[in-house]
Amino acid sequence: MFKVKGTVDGVERQVTYEDGKIKGDVVVSALAEGYAEAMDGYPVGISYQYTVKDHLSDPLSALVILLEEVYDEGAEVTGDIPEPKPVPDGAVV
Repeated sequence: MFKVKGTVDGVERQVTYEDGKIKGDVVVSALAEGYAEAMDGYPVGISYQYTVKDHLSDPLSALVILLEEVYDEGAEVTGDIPEPKPVPDGAVV
């Protein structure tokens, strides 16, 4: 479980992510769900660890959507922040 707090269009908003669900501010939840649906079929995450569908089921992909698509710059993340897996040996990133 992690929380994200920051601004969206100048209004401070907070949500909690847990078990594939974004709860809290309804604007942030709706935006995240909309972006996740719109990005279905496209990679979301980081170069070597991403989802192609059901983006909100993966904590890292959900966090990427929240930070890159929904919240304005400078959002604060607390709790069990998802971290990428180590880069595989020999991988070009």
